[in-house]
Amino acid sequence: MSIRSADIEQFLRREVDSSIRVQRTIGLDLGSKGVAFQYKSAEQTIWIVLEYTTAASLILAPSYAPLQAVEAIVARETFQDDELDKLGTLHHAFLDWFNTMFEDQLEPTDGRFFSSSEPMPEDLSRLLRSVEPFAAMVSLMGYPEGSLHIFVGLPPEPIEDGEGEGDSGAQEASVGQGALLFDLGEDQEDYQEVQTASSVIPFVFQWLIRAIVVVAAILGGWTVYELWQTQREVVQAVVQPTKQIRTHQVRIPGGSFIMGCTEIACAEDEQPHRVTVSRDFFMLESEVTQQQYLELMGANPSQNYQCGKQCPVDSVTWENAVVYANRLSRHQGYDECYRTDGDHWIWIEGCLGWRLPTEAEWERAALGVRNSKSAGSSDDVSIVPLEKTAWYVDKKVTNELSMVTATEKARQHQMIRLLVESQPVCSKARNGYGLCDMSGNVWEWTWDWYEADMPSKTHNSRDPQGPALGRTKVLKGGAFDSLLADIYPHRRIHLAPWATMGESRFTIEKEPVDVLIGSVGFRVVRTAP
Repeated sequence: MSIRSADIEQFLRREVDSSIRVQRTIGLDLGSKGVAFQYKSAEQTIWIVLEYTTAASLILAPSYAPLQAVEAIVARETFQDDELDKLGTLHHAFLDWFNTMFEDQLEPTDGRFFSSSEPMPEDLSRLLRSVEPFAAMVSLMGYPEGSLHIFVGLPPEPIEDGEGEGDSGAQEASVGQGALLFDLGEDQEDYQEVQTASSVIPFVFQWLIRAIVVVAAILGGWTVYELWQTQREVVQAVVQPTKQIRTHQVRIPGGSFIMGCTEIACAEDEQPHRVTVSRDFFMLESEVTQQQYLELMGANPSQNYQCGKQCPVDSVTWENAVVYANRLSRHQGYDECYRTDGDHWIWIEGCLGWRLPTEAEWERAALGVRNSKSAGSSDDVSIVPLEKTAWYVDKKVTNELSMVTATEKARQHQMIRLLVESQPVCSKARNGYGLCDMSGNVWEWTWDWYEADMPSKTHNSRDPQGPALGRTKVLKGGAFDSLLADIYPHRRIHLAPWATMGESRFTIEKEPVDVLIGSVGFRVVRTAP
């Protein structure tokens, strides 16, 4: 019976983690470090060999441990007690699966570590290399990929000629050098003695299986190559994932400040009011990039993908941003800040993991207030001119569209979109806190539901989070295709949490804002402990 990559992927996704993907089928390469499981029956022997990165990833995947945890296991070339328990669980899950797929008489007979300091015994290595195995690259989101090899249908290991029953224990020691992972118990049947006379049928069957596996490997490799070639021709600028998600964060001090518009003519939903952010928080120095999003989510939805991996991810819904925040928390060892209750997301109070900023936190960070905690001086506002910090539509671009009248704003906006696009993060000056692109580049999601009378309801409030329910979520900061008026920190628009574009309309006297495709992104924060 043969095994397919889809079979092993389905098994791992069910038994280990739903994010596992079998990336591609490859040739045999056992590597220098790993763990091996052996299963036997009277008819055959099955070996599973995992490289260390794969073994470590599989046992840590359900907890989404940081990449450093996988690297630590590889470095010390062994497993701790709790990790060993998880590996044993995986071992028995494999056995149950094989009993269903191949033969219900299989029993676990051996398990061993091998590494550069204690390599796999040469006779075992030679045995495994003498057959064509099923082998696959296993890929987990946020984890290093590695090879998993399954050797199916090997004959039971023979006793060499001239050795009797008294020598079988010596041979077992020879073949089984290295630490055993699992205690087989005293009643474990010794299938070393079950050896029938040579027969033409098993010999032919064995080579027939090998031939089928070779043909399947060739066809599978050719199919994978064709798919890769097609993808390369269709999308030339694909952002390739790396093995580690790097986050550069800035500490924003809490405090009281004036939120909203401070100009003479202010929209009703942007009126000035005093709020207090009671705790310091960390904010990503830039919007989440296409590289960071791809590494964790396994996809890049950006319309501006040709901009490059260091450009902000765009075309992200509010719900996508919440899922990303939870996954980043798991990846870096923090508690998740959100859970679902039916159709709604609930913020878990007191969580120190990654999350979307509230509108008040976002505006606090965007203003660049420097107080004694961050600058050792006064509470003066350090304002960096917007033209130095923001990607937006300046007069140079609008002058090129002079043929379009001011009354045709929708048409003008569509034409502007042909002349500008998003830019790599941190390409312009930072604000007073050292944050990039708080104005322009892409609109940024916040946690809050939109409410037109928010200024009056939250005046003199502490840590406002917006209403409990609503229809649309607040976006802040403007985008690369925004005019100057839309990139000020007090500016607030709104979209449905499932949308990435559309017209932001208001029930008050405020002109609607067109949010075009490819102009919505986000950044995340976490409360300082």
